[in-house]
Amino acid sequence: MVLLVMAACSGTGKSTLAKRLLAARPRLKLSCSHTTRAPRPGEVTGREYHFTDRAAFEAMVAREAFAEWVEYA
Repeated sequence: MVLLVMAACSGTGKSTLAKRLLAARPRLKLSCSHTTRAPRPGEVTGREYHFTDRAAFEAMVAREAFAEWVEYA
């Protein structure tokens, strides 16, 4: 198994690149991250992100449920 991480600032095209890679390589799978922000119009939990509240997120951090996590802004 190979893990590919795409990291860049917001608005740089990560989602566009991911969609193109997934379309071109059907064996690739997308990992869906968790976030405490509210969904934007059209976003669906489990597709763009797993939307959760801060208490649930902090509980997951406490039980080491994530390989990595960050608090942003």
